[in-house]
Amino acid sequence: MLAVAQRIYNLLDEMKETYRDHSVLIVTHGGVCRSNEQFYRFHQGNCEMKEYDCL
Repeated sequence: MLAVAQRIYNLLDEMKETYRDHSVLIVTHGGVCRSNEQFYRFHQGNCEMKEYDCL
């Protein structure tokens, strides 16, 4: 699971740099949307949308 998290964080860091002044849509499953702090308590429903601000 740590390897998956590391790949995700690396991708997000790269996207923040590449698309600094743009909005980006990421389509994924719920496991990718979890932070380390909320991993076991997080739930995302089917077709549910979450908005994150990565400034």
